[in-house]
Amino acid sequence: MVSLEFVNPVTGAPAVPTFGCEMHRLSPGGRTPTRRRTGSSVFVVFRGRGRTVIGGELFEWGPGDVFVTPSWAPVDHEAGEPADLFAVTDRPVLEALHLYRETVEGGAQEVTSTFSPR
Repeated sequence: MVSLEFVNPVTGAPAVPTFGCEMHRLSPGGRTPTRRRTGSSVFVVFRGRGRTVIGGELFEWGPGDVFVTPSWAPVDHEAGEPADLFAVTDRPVLEALHLYRETVEGGAQEVTSTFSPR
């Protein structure tokens, strides 16, 4: 996975002071490391198809889908084809308050259930 954070080109601070904007490009054939982060993120699938495991629950996604990752939940992504995910996160606020934390887990998390939209 390759990630790009959108920042103010003059100051290097987040483009919007209260939330972060990120673009993630995923290549097929691998699963990202499982991460836990304080704060939440809203992901919008720009292109591609794949799946994300959030707290053991599998979410399959495609172009136009939106999904949310809650604070401190273990999260990993896997693309079935080249994929671009746009994310909005509250990380800048948590960093300003000195509350942001992030860890990388030892291995891929086990899938215990699959999300089924109604």
